[in-house]
Amino acid sequence: MPTSGTWKVPFSGKYGPYSNESSKRIVPAFSVQSLQSSTVVQAPPKVHSTQRRFQKTLTTFRRAYQRGDFPIALSHTARGCKLAWKVGLDTLDYAYYLPLFFDGLREKEHPYVLLVAHGITDLLSSGESGKILPAVPQLIIPIK
Repeated sequence: MPTSGTWKVPFSGKYGPYSNESSKRIVPAFSVQSLQSSTVVQAPPKVHSTQRRFQKTLTTFRRAYQRGDFPIALSHTARGCKLAWKVGLDTLDYAYYLPLFFDGLREKEHPYVLLVAHGITDLLSSGESGKILPAVPQLIIPIK
């Protein structure tokens, strides 16, 4: 029989028989190990579906708007936001502006969504067919 100073623990460490009761093993969920005593079930992996997703590239609409290529301004009124055109819609080049507005349909942020929706509505409602029809083939690519 060993004396009091010569006794050695056969296995000591994190999972040894004489370890603290507060230390528990982390085991995967839905396994047989999760039913054992002295275990803690591992948390599920974090899902980033609630975080905001960023667009990888800027749309041509956003680039053109930030450069100031559009003759439009956003006017805030008591009834909401409106689109104010700086030039008459009859003087616009529909072959240039209409594809840019249709490319902006991919936008999801506040000022751009509003600008695109009102811009397309204004251009299509006030434009004559002689200006809109030549621009239709160019609209297919942004719509895809």
